[in-house]
Amino acid sequence: LIEWGEVQALNQSEAHPVEHALKKGYREDSGLFMESDCDEQLIVTVPFQQIVRLHSVVVQGPADGSGPRQVKLFVNAPALGFDEAMDAPGAQELELSAEELAGGQPVALYPPKFTKVKSVSLFIGSNQGGGDVSRVTKLALLGTPVHTTNMSELKKC
Repeated sequence: LIEWGEVQALNQSEAHPVEHALKKGYREDSGLFMESDCDEQLIVTVPFQQIVRLHSVVVQGPADGSGPRQVKLFVNAPALGFDEAMDAPGAQELELSAEELAGGQPVALYPPKFTKVKSVSLFIGSNQGGGDVSRVTKLALLGTPVHTTNMSELKKC
């Protein structure tokens, strides 16, 4: 249900793009990962083809200290920038431990905040080791579509 042509990642390394962590098939390959470019911060915005209800997120990273520690999620904020991401409260904030990153287990999301999601943005504010590069080996958004009528597909009688 992801609108792949519209997925954005700010401050990503060109050699290690968001698709390496987000796309099924790539994210299962242990040699592929998404990496930040200039500093440890990343913003990943994932739009959906239709409205979805998200119930959990999987964030997995390497054990070398470059995996994300602070992750802030924003709902329906497709033009999110770094200043806003740092200052504004997100729909949910995660503080990930090294064990959670290594295990790749789903982290439950607060249901009322994630019921009518057209896009979700993840702001990675810092990593486990405090270094200049953050790496994500797997990023998965788990949920279900909300069945709605697409008005643009209706035909006049």
